Amino acid sequence: MNESPETAADPLGSVYGWSPEGVVCECCGEPTDRWWRDEGVVCPACKVWSDPADGVQPPE
Repeated sequence: MNESPETAADPLGSVYGWSPEGVVCECCGEPTDRWWRDEGVVCPACKVWSDPADGVQPPE
């Protein structure tokens, strides 16, 4: 089935990244070679896995 541009779903962007050069976590400021995009780039330790409405905060 072919979809027109008006009905086609937008492709999802990547939510996980890895790089030997690494990045700095926007939550804790620590460098990491693996990260998640979660309202910014965050390391695995700072990734929140629950619904933000739950009030769960990433570790400080």
